[in-house]
Amino acid sequence: MQTIAQLKQIRQQMFDELSKMPEYRAVQAMKKFIDEMAEIYGSEEPIVENKGQSEADPASKAIEKRIVEGPEGVSQRIRAYSP
Repeated sequence: MQTIAQLKQIRQQMFDELSKMPEYRAVQAMKKFIDEMAEIYGSEEPIVENKGQSEADPASKAIEKRIVEGPEGVSQRIRAYSP
């Protein structure tokens, strides 16, 4: 077992390595941009009826939204031409 100080040091090393990756920096920049846009346009959070639902991760919220509203941009399916 490692001590708390060692775990903090490992965490800091992992964060330093992660912050050097361009993909990570891009994701962080996108998050910052989305947060700023949400502040500007005052996006409202949907009303949650269940307490447990408010703690759900974003992926499960997106899945539920897709189930309720349906996928965006869905058009009529086109069948392949068969002579």
